Amino acid sequence: MLTREQIREIIEECRRIGVSGLENGRRATIPFIKIDILRSNLNFTGALGNSAIFINKNTYNMLSQYHSGWVANKTIAIKESLLLKPTIDIIGTIVHETGHAFNVAAKIANSEGNAYIFEIEVILKLLESGKLLSFDCDRQEVERYFQSRLTNYHMDTRNTYLATLVGQIVEEFGLQDDRKEQHDKKLTSSEETKERTSQAKVPSLRLLFFATPDNSQWKKENNLILSRVGY
Repeated sequence: MLTREQIREIIEECRRIGVSGLENGRRATIPFIKIDILRSNLNFTGALGNSAIFINKNTYNMLSQYHSGWVANKTIAIKESLLLKPTIDIIGTIVHETGHAFNVAAKIANSEGNAYIFEIEVILKLLESGKLLSFDCDRQEVERYFQSRLTNYHMDTRNTYLATLVGQIVEEFGLQDDRKEQHDKKLTSSEETKERTSQAKVPSLRLLFFATPDNSQWKKENNLILSRVGY
């Protein structure tokens, strides 16, 4: 379980990384983010009932009348139940929602795909710097987290940079990627089919070129074929 102060610490790390920039060259100054811990699980946190939500302008316009402390594009609302989850899951959720704040600040599409990019890259940087160890999260915990998120990362199929990034963590952490395995099986099956088709055609050509029946007309035709194909 993380305290409000520890959540603040994670957000400040995200802000620092936002200024230094991501590997894709994107950088932005994320504004100070307010934290609103929702005591009731009945509060709206997205259409899918997420554990936390970044309060963008649309959400603010719809629901700010019930939450006087919210500031559009500068608030993350968190269900209290999130704090009972494993530490790496809490950190991942906070980083992801801060990723939406990064998207707005960087003036790029505030899509889930771009938030996933921020999430993955920031967690990798926190792991590399040793910051995650201060929260008792090691490489094995990160591996488990990425494995649990893999299906989500595959949802944005049009984001080529995200796809490359996902491929890198699958390789680096030895994740089980069912989608990649299915793709590889299809390629293998296709290659085997082509190979069988190619092998099936060879014997008939060899019979044509190298069989030698005693038929003068056949010899003439065979010699003509051989001369045209360069034999």
